[in-house]
Amino acid sequence: MKNLQIITFDQIKTFAEENIRMNFSDFEHYHRILGQDVSKLLTTYFENTALIFIPNEEILITSISKWAEHYTPKFHADLIQWFAKNSTAIDDYIEQFGYAPDTDIIQIIRAAYRWTLEMAITDVLHYIQEDITYALEQDGL
Repeated sequence: MKNLQIITFDQIKTFAEENIRMNFSDFEHYHRILGQDVSKLLTTYFENTALIFIPNEEILITSISKWAEHYTPKFHADLIQWFAKNSTAIDDYIEQFGYAPDTDIIQIIRAAYRWTLEMAITDVLHYIQEDITYALEQDGL
């Protein structure tokens, strides 16, 4: 039976800082998530990084939402530029959440941007957690 590894936000932050310029996103993401982005999320939105990393915990979800809101472009031109390269993200968003016919397209693009950014950082946190867990298992800890 495998030992359950307990990972803290400190361990994730350290890993991210050791890989500050590494892009942790894969091709299914619409955003680049670098180690420095993960470090900034944990440094800015968590008072106590010694906490155990629990993927679906409310504090994590809330922090990711605030982080994504902060990094979602405010200017229409930036959103349109992102949309031009990532139009399928809008389809994914509408498929997931639907839309009201009278909703402004910029609002949909902004919501899709934020949603995909939240998903990307969440996936990266899980990836880092798995990588740390694997490394600890290899070290026999």
